Amino acid sequence: MLLWIAGLAFAGSPSKAERLEAIETAMEEHRRWASGQAELRIRGEELSGRRHAEQETAIDGLGGEVERLALRLAAAELEIARLTAALTTPPSKAGARLALLEAEVKRLSTAPPPPTAPTPGPDAEAAAKDLLDRATALLGPLHAAEARPLLAELATRFPDTRANRTASRVREELAVVGTHPGLPVATRWFTEPPRSGGTPLTLVVFWEAWCPHCQRELPRLGAWRDAYGERGLEVVALTRMTKGVTDAQVREFITTHALPFPVGLEDGSYSTALAVAGIPAAALIRDGEVLWRGHPAKLQDAWFAELLPAR
Repeated sequence: MLLWIAGLAFAGSPSKAERLEAIETAMEEHRRWASGQAELRIRGEELSGRRHAEQETAIDGLGGEVERLALRLAAAELEIARLTAALTTPPSKAGARLALLEAEVKRLSTAPPPPTAPTPGPDAEAAAKDLLDRATALLGPLHAAEARPLLAELATRFPDTRANRTASRVREELAVVGTHPGLPVATRWFTEPPRSGGTPLTLVVFWEAWCPHCQRELPRLGAWRDAYGERGLEVVALTRMTKGVTDAQVREFITTHALPFPVGLEDGSYSTALAVAGIPAAALIRDGEVLWRGHPAKLQDAWFAELLPAR
């Protein structure tokens, strides 16, 4: 701009008015230029400030995220340290047991299968059933000792037969015969208790109010008591009141079936001593010794006639 003004001085001899006009024009252009520069500077400062604020906000947000990540990293490092310590800790007894079991599984998985026992033929099954039938016929209180050798022979000669598998329950019941669990004991009685002083023979039956077979068998026991009660037979029914049975249900059972003998609650110790695994179950006790154990449906009139003293 100044060069342009200087140029006017050598371009001829303009008038004074022309020179003043040129000078004013140049000064106006200079003012506009300066104003533009100031506006640009202000806008630049505004943009710079806005960008700085945005950067500060971004940095603040990033700082919070970094802090959260740092906390998560610290927690992960603690977990890694815990797991590392667990892996380097000497194995406990449970761990040692697990290692042994894993070794045994590996051994069994690689071992050859055991030889398969030959399937018993019809003749073997028939012979085994004959032994079982003969032993079962002797399971009464008078000949139980004679049944033991037959059951032993059955297990030795025909171990894989159906009859021998069936005899497992018979063996459990026979094993109780000859033991001395004493007379039936109850924690409390729903009826009058048994006669004090004991009796020549006690028939004890284990039952539950929810058992349908007990509903059929228990009333029949009253007939044995009516027939042999005067000769010294005592019938006692014991329940453990399982499956949530209430006192009211037990008393209702007694009333509905008109049970004429003592009914008591036991804690399970007496039934355990007599190897009771299912109900109903019965036993004949004389002087605290078990003479017979089995299902009450197998009771025979001849047993009572022989075991009880004559009138």
